Amino acid sequence: MAQNYIWHVTLNTGDMARIWRGQIDPAFLDAMKQALAKVDRPMTTIQLPGHPGYTLMVSPGKAFIASMHGAGGLPITTFGVALRSKASGMLWAAMFQRAPEGMVAKPSDPAPRTPWLASRVEPSAITDPLAIFASARIGQTIAYAWMELRKGDADG
Repeated sequence: MAQNYIWHVTLNTGDMARIWRGQIDPAFLDAMKQALAKVDRPMTTIQLPGHPGYTLMVSPGKAFIASMHGAGGLPITTFGVALRSKASGMLWAAMFQRAPEGMVAKPSDPAPRTPWLASRVEPSAITDPLAIFASARIGQTIAYAWMELRKGDADG
């Protein structure tokens, strides 16, 4: 049976919400899937679909991590997506590496049940408040795009 939701936790605030597939914009999801399908190696930079001047540095694998950069090249938000419990613990710990001080969520906290998306707003995001606002929707779309691209992959 297909997964109809993901857990989204914002590490800075500790907020967590269930995000349903129906909440995701279909056109943006299709564009994101097309962009991510072209990524074949870690640390690949792609244009963020529909957001001129914004990029994603993407590292896919058993878990998925991406950093959204603003028009000035500064990091705005880091996203991690774990689809299966096999990759969950490793990715949860990685999301706290180089994290700014003051995170409400802690590496010692249990990771959410899979599938999950973790978002970490970076300190330089203060220079682009509109991007901070949009980053939750962008991260949720990335998570669903990755989940749908990895469908049927036992290690996903």
